[in-house]
Amino acid sequence: MSKVVIHTLDARDNLLLEVMRDYFQLDSSSMQGEIRATLAQTIEVLNSKGISYPDLKTALVPHTDRSEAAFIFDTRRIDSAWYGLPIHSRLIPLLSKQSNHSVLVGDCIGSNEEQGRLPRILSEGITLARTVEYRHSTQFYAVYVNNLSNAMLASIHDRLTPYLPYAGYADLTYSSPLKLYFSSVLINRYLINRSFVIVGHEDDVPNETNVNTPGYPFEEHGYLLRSLQSSLFGLFLSYKIERPALKGLEADMEFGLTSISAQPKPLGQLSVRVEAAKFDYLLNQKGGTIKRSGLLEARRGDLEELIEAKVLSNYIYNLRYDEEHDTSLFDILLEFQPLDSTPGTHPVRLMAALEYAPSEMTLRLVTLY
Repeated sequence: MSKVVIHTLDARDNLLLEVMRDYFQLDSSSMQGEIRATLAQTIEVLNSKGISYPDLKTALVPHTDRSEAAFIFDTRRIDSAWYGLPIHSRLIPLLSKQSNHSVLVGDCIGSNEEQGRLPRILSEGITLARTVEYRHSTQFYAVYVNNLSNAMLASIHDRLTPYLPYAGYADLTYSSPLKLYFSSVLINRYLINRSFVIVGHEDDVPNETNVNTPGYPFEEHGYLLRSLQSSLFGLFLSYKIERPALKGLEADMEFGLTSISAQPKPLGQLSVRVEAAKFDYLLNQKGGTIKRSGLLEARRGDLEELIEAKVLSNYIYNLRYDEEHDTSLFDILLEFQPLDSTPGTHPVRLMAALEYAPSEMTLRLVTLY
């Protein structure tokens, strides 16, 4: 491939790459070949089903101007063990066929020891649709949807409110204990690509087949169902809810870097470099959100240190390798408290594009927006 573009690579919740590396004792170069070959297969399968992989970016990469939310349902109000069916039957027609979304789902699980803190975490920032009697966290089922405009979020909430099992929603655009919790208990269930719904199916089922593994009424609501093997869906079509890179789970970052470089090095060992011309450009041409972050009040060296301190606070997305120029790049979403911060003020979210240069042990800032 002369150019490699990977919206997201999920080795956090998917152990396939780690097992492959360890079992076959593969080095970084071999792993890079496996990742890129699997990406090419995924793109080929999607193309055969009328879906453009580049068009999925907005469902797989976080954006600074879009919201994410978890819609919470009280399953005690549903007279069915398969409560996912009535819930998604209500939700699916509320999603726009003009947009892309990743949809993650799961019960709000937690041990008995965790029940002391979970009521506080689950109630944090939730806009309630009605009074809810809390007995145990597992009575609640969450549907997490990304890439929402404010209007979409408000519309879904308003239209779900008459449904008695609907408890309310949590706006999880910004980092919080609740967002961290959901990042560890929810799974990717389906991906909306305008009029298409994409799901994973069993790996022993051919990719030429389309299987509605969730069993939800997508086609009844005008969607075209497309599926591919779960090993492909899990690696390249699974949205990762933002959270810091946790100790013991560094393999996710390692494989992301391996996909664009044969020299994957821990990002914590690399220094951020902001060239003088780039810093002057940011000072003179960039404003608004960046100015609110206070970054432009810093000296160039301070700016490098500030970005460096944030690099491990999230996951890397939009992985690119340009063979012609031999450059490896990725994006990372950063949060900063704004200069005009007051109680209740949201953080400033900025996307940083960084050039990964392991031979120089640096991350060069390409742009900040």
